[in-house]
Order: sequence, then structure tokens, then C-alpha cells
Amino acid sequence: MNVASKENLKEKLLEVLGDLPEESQIAVIDYADFLREKNRRNGAATESRKERVAGLHDGQGWISDDFNDELPDVSSQRPV
Repeated sequence: MNVASKENLKEKLLEVLGDLPEESQIAVIDYADFLREKNRRNGAATESRKERVAGLHDGQGWISDDFNDELPDVSSQRPV
């Protein structure tokens, strides 16, 4: 977007805002603040993301030998 169209956009925005009642103007400002914060967070999240490396922790996890064994019946035990 070039500078001239940015200025036209700002002028159009001010024109539209000027035609709205004050309550609606406040709502537009609140929404614009929401969008600004959303864009700020999305930008920060994109910058902080690192590329994932497949197999980086290969062999470092484990599952206990009794993982697939049946669990004991605890329904008859009293709660502690």
C-alpha cells in the first residue's frame, strides 16, 4: 500500500467515524485495540517459533514394562 492510499484510508476512516454516534465510535476504538493486540501477539508468536526437528529426542522416552497390564480393581476400596 502506498503512502497516498494510506492517507486516503485514514481520511475515509475519520469520515466514517465522524458520522457515527459516540457510543459506536467507542466500540470501533475498542475493536481496533483488540485487532492491534491480536496482530501484536500473532507477530510475536511467529517470530518465536522454531523449526521442529524430527528425531531430536529419539530413544529418550520410555514406557514401563507393565504399561498394558490390567489395572487393579479399586472400586471396592474405601476412599482415603
